[in-house]
Amino acid sequence: MNREKIAVSPEMTSTAILAAAFCLFTSGLLYLLLNLPGVPSNVQELFRSGGNFLDLLTFSLAILWIGFGAAWAGWRSARSMYPGIVFPVLACACSIVLFTLLSFSVTEESMKDITGTQIWAENIAAAGGLGKSGEDNLKLILNPIESMIRVGSLIAPLLLLISVGSAANYRRFQSPRPLIKYETHSFSYWVGRYCLYALPWIILSHILTYHWASTDNISGLIDDESLGGMGGILSLYLLITLLACMVFGVAYICAGMDSGGLGAKNRLHRAGYSALILVGGVPFTWWLLNAAMADVIYKEGYQFSGVDFLLGPDRSELVSVPELALRWSLLQFAGVLLLAFGVYLFLRQVKAPVKKAAPQSDDQDRGDMAYVRANLSVEQVSFLDEVAQEMETDQSGVLARILDQLEDITAQLDNQQLRAILRAQEGKQISELSMSSKLYLSPHHMSLIHRLGRQSRMTDSRVVRRSITWFMHGLAATEQTSA
Repeated sequence: MNREKIAVSPEMTSTAILAAAFCLFTSGLLYLLLNLPGVPSNVQELFRSGGNFLDLLTFSLAILWIGFGAAWAGWRSARSMYPGIVFPVLACACSIVLFTLLSFSVTEESMKDITGTQIWAENIAAAGGLGKSGEDNLKLILNPIESMIRVGSLIAPLLLLISVGSAANYRRFQSPRPLIKYETHSFSYWVGRYCLYALPWIILSHILTYHWASTDNISGLIDDESLGGMGGILSLYLLITLLACMVFGVAYICAGMDSGGLGAKNRLHRAGYSALILVGGVPFTWWLLNAAMADVIYKEGYQFSGVDFLLGPDRSELVSVPELALRWSLLQFAGVLLLAFGVYLFLRQVKAPVKKAAPQSDDQDRGDMAYVRANLSVEQVSFLDEVAQEMETDQSGVLARILDQLEDITAQLDNQQLRAILRAQEGKQISELSMSSKLYLSPHHMSLIHRLGRQSRMTDSRVVRRSITWFMHGLAATEQTSA
C-alpha cells in the first residue's frame, strides 16, 4: 500500500511531464534531422508513413525506454534475492517493450535490413512434414518471436551494461559505509559482480547477432582481419562499454542535481562534469569506431568503409574524414544525452541519499511530515549529529535514510526473522537514555515504523532506537573490515 501511494506522488507526476516533454522535443529534433540535406538514405527510409508525428513520437518513446528500462531492470534485480536469474529476465522484458514500440514506428523493411529476415520457421519447414498450411501457421507464430529475439540481441549489450551501472549504484548505497563517504571498492565490486551476471547473455546476443545472423548487413561492416579476426569485435564491444559508461555517468551526475551527496556540490560543477564526459569521450569513441569498422567493403559495385556506410549520405557519395568525425561527434552527443535522460528519469525516482536540507526547529512548518518521539542514548544522538553534518541534513534526514536501508533488507524477511534482527541489538536502560528526541518523518517512513513495531512487537520509540543501533553496528563492522 505504501508503495502505491509513492507511485502517485508529485515527483512521479513531474517525471511523467518530463517524459512527455522529452518525447515531443525528440520528435521535433528527428523531424528536423529527416529534412536536412545529405541525410543518409537508410535514415530517411527508416520510419513508417514517411516519419509522421505518430511515428516520431513512438520512436522517441522507444529511445526513452532504452535508458529508463535498463536502469529499472538493474535496480529491480539489485533488490531481488536472486539477481542472477532476475537480471536477464528483466532485460528480456525491456527488449520486448522496445520491440513493440519499434514495430509501431519503424518499417518492417528497415527492421529486416538491421536484424535480417526470419529464417527459423523456413529452416524447420524445410525438414518437411508440415505441409503448406502448417508452414504458414509456423511462420505466423515463429516469425514475430524471431524478430523480437534478434532486436533484443542487437540492443542487449548496451542495455545490460547500463543495467549493470544502475544495479551497482543501488547496491553501493545499500551498505552502511557509503552513506557517509564514497567508497570506490564497493562500487567496483558490484560492477564486477553484475558484469558476470550479464556476460553469458552478452555472449549469447553476440552469437545470435553475428554468428547466427540471417544477413551480413551488420557483420559485414565489422573488421575481421586484425587480431586474428577478433580486433573489430573487441573494439566494438569496448565502444559499447564506453558509451554505456558515458550514458550512466551523465545521468548519475544530472540526477545529483536533485539530491545531495551524489558527486559534485552544485549545478555548475555537474554541468561541467557532464560536458567533460561528452567532449572527452569523442576521441576515444571515434578511434574505437574506426578500429571496429572494416576499412574496405565491396558491395553492389561500390567501394566504401564501414564508417562511410554508417555516417555517409550514400555509399556512392563519400564525404571527407573530418566531416565524418563531425557527424559522429554530433551523433554521439545526441545519443548519449537522449539515453542518459531516460536513465536520469528513473534515478530521480529511486531512493537516493537524503536530500540536502538545513536543520529545522520544531516550530517550523513541516508540511505533511509527522513526528515520532524516541528515547535515544547520548551515543546515538551524537552519532546522528555527526552523520547529519557529513550529509548536510538533520537528524530526521539521517533516520529516514536508515529506515530506507532497513526496509530494503527486511522486505524479504518474515516476522520472526525481523524480530531476530531488531531484538539482537543491545538495548539500554531508560536511565541511560537522553531526553526524548522529536524526529520528523514522511508518512511512508511513519507507516514503516508502525509496521516494524507490529511485526517485532515493539513500541515506535524502541523500533527507532534499535534501527539506529543496527545501523551503527553495521557501520562499525564495515569500517573494521576495511581496516
